[in-house]
Amino acid sequence: MSPLHSVYIHLPFCREICPFCGFAVLKDPGRGLDFYIDLLLVEWEGLNRQFELDCKPLRSIYLGGGTPSRHTPAQLKRLLTALGPLPPQVSIELNPEDVTPDYAQALAEVGFNRVSLGVQSFDNTCLKALGRVHFAEDVHKGIAALQKAGLNDFNLDFIFGYPGQSPQAFEADLAAFTQSAATHLSAYALSVEPGSKLGRKPAWGLWLNENEGLVAEQYLKVIEAFESSGRKQYEVSNFAKSGKESVQNLSNWGGENYIGLGLGAHGRIGDLRYSNWRRMQRYKAEAAIGPWEWSEIMGPEEMLAEAWMLGLRQPKGVAIQDFFKQPEAAARVLENLPQSGWFNLIEGRLKLTAGGFLLADELTSYLWTRQNLQEYL
Repeated sequence: MSPLHSVYIHLPFCREICPFCGFAVLKDPGRGLDFYIDLLLVEWEGLNRQFELDCKPLRSIYLGGGTPSRHTPAQLKRLLTALGPLPPQVSIELNPEDVTPDYAQALAEVGFNRVSLGVQSFDNTCLKALGRVHFAEDVHKGIAALQKAGLNDFNLDFIFGYPGQSPQAFEADLAAFTQSAATHLSAYALSVEPGSKLGRKPAWGLWLNENEGLVAEQYLKVIEAFESSGRKQYEVSNFAKSGKESVQNLSNWGGENYIGLGLGAHGRIGDLRYSNWRRMQRYKAEAAIGPWEWSEIMGPEEMLAEAWMLGLRQPKGVAIQDFFKQPEAAARVLENLPQSGWFNLIEGRLKLTAGGFLLADELTSYLWTRQNLQEYL
């Protein structure tokens, strides 16, 4: 049997598709979405047969999107019930405009105990610039509804670094997120994703290229403010009060087994990695047999490279000796690392600095390939 530690379920339907979004999303057809729940359950049953999943170690179920709150509580209950006994943490992403007191209470009764709210900004001008359909008032009402329902463990998403966000608006937003009751905060510098609406607007990409320094300064301010508020950074973009980290995140970054269900979802079981089709027609046709657009069996080197990449995205970094057979090999490689201020070595662990997190993807790849670490494995 294959031990399963977490499940990610992708619910792709949205009232409106945000211009910055590069995920697998679809416009809500305005009719019942039971058909998609049916497909998810077919996929789940197929994976169970294929891998003989052992759900005893299951610690997290996470419903993301898309906009999961386009689904009714009854649909979500049917989905969770089919997965079996609920794990300690059951999370769902919601849009502020969908969170009424009745909906929040229904989610709590279904079994959700953690919420991630797609706020992005408390400023209406900024929300309009980002193409969001909610207003600041919706955010405050949504948070109040969550708290009334006893859903006090919640994350707020913050987006910064884009045209239309004045320095004053950034500072005001930073203060609003910091002073909120959220147990968890996520902060993302806006990026122009291929295939998104913004990807077809050259002016946005040009602005981002010309303002890299400004965005870097804002990111460092985010780290300082969020950590000063008692929310410790535990990944490039994620900050949490003690014990309030996303179990889903920790499981995935720790290289544990996780299943991804739904359109465009990713999963990993042992040495197998896969990604589902992003097109509904293909996903629907292959749900029962594994709707994978691609899959691969990772060898020892690929698994080490993934552990390296995931580890360096976290402040704790990586234990350098885990990646070398001989201690002297580690010493030789480290001697050749450039003195850039982007990373440091503390008590045998290689860690990115706050400035290094700005270039996390580039640096993790550089440190793996440029220094030819594979030669020392």
